[in-house]
Amino acid sequence: ADIVQVSEIELKLLTGLGDSPEECAKGAEMISKIGREKRAVFITRGSKGAYYYSKEEQGYDPGFRVKAVDTTGCGDSFLGAILYYLACEPRTPLAKAVRIANAVGALCAMKQGAFDAMPTKAEVEAFLAKQDA
Repeated sequence: ADIVQVSEIELKLLTGLGDSPEECAKGAEMISKIGREKRAVFITRGSKGAYYYSKEEQGYDPGFRVKAVDTTGCGDSFLGAILYYLACEPRTPLAKAVRIANAVGALCAMKQGAFDAMPTKAEVEAFLAKQDA
């Protein structure tokens, strides 16, 4: 795989590392080197945000604390947002794409279900405008 996303639990299973930002950084680099080198690795930490790693960019976004109703589909929605930016807006810095992907996951958690909970781009932009104001 060129793009890998694992949860904090999967990180521990694959590397034996915990989920602190420092261990996520180490784990993402380790995962990036398994097999052929990865384009990007993402470690999702639920309401604690996500770590991202590529040759060009590494970092951590703290995510958003929201009142979660159902977390089904949050990881999928995060990765869907990442894939959108990598495919459709490839000049977007990973830091920005991860910030948006965390917002997508947070909004998804605020509704019941998976597919029906996916926010629109306008909903994500409105959410981010409130959060980052």
